[in-house]
Amino acid sequence: MKKGFFLLLVILLSCQENKKAQKVEEFWNWFIINKPEFKTNNWDETNETLDSIHHRLIRIDKNVRIVFWKTSKGVTHLNFTAQGHEDSFETVELIMSRAPKFNDIEFSGFISRSTANKISVNYKDTTISNEDVFFSYEDVPNSKRIDVVLYSKNFENNIEFKHSVFSLMTDIVGEKDGVIFINKLNYHSINDTVNHKVFKLKLITEIIDKKK
Repeated sequence: MKKGFFLLLVILLSCQENKKAQKVEEFWNWFIINKPEFKTNNWDETNETLDSIHHRLIRIDKNVRIVFWKTSKGVTHLNFTAQGHEDSFETVELIMSRAPKFNDIEFSGFISRSTANKISVNYKDTTISNEDVFFSYEDVPNSKRIDVVLYSKNFENNIEFKHSVFSLMTDIVGEKDGVIFINKLNYHSINDTVNHKVFKLKLITEIIDKKK
């Protein structure tokens, strides 16, 4: 009985993966056909293009989104992110495995680490940089993960502020490492660092790399 149930489960999972692979193929076929209509030199002013792509990505996986930027050579770069959802990592990897090649558009999967000395994110009418945030951490027993507390200057106890700080940390550690190696994450004001050993935020990559 158990063997039959396990076999049925394997079949169902296989069917789901096949359907997802088919949706990915349909997405890229749509992209190739419609690419001439995309204003690839002016994407930052063309929300319609991005909305169309996001709408079709949701059909594949509700957690997958894209961010885009222009490279130094003027090429449009599309980055597929799972937004930190580990159960959607395989989807991003599947999308990237089927990605076509173009001269004027390039693709990547997951938010990678920034190598810039100073990194910042927008928050309302100001910015938050890595120089504004410090961290403390504790090792999780019998695990490679760490519990992290982020201490921010001008801290505001709301979701938007915390999301901005989280985005900043993700830019520093990279999307996959942030999910794989960080367990619990808490947010506090810089005034709460008393009696805590804290480090500059960019040093968190050294802690994580020692866990690999």
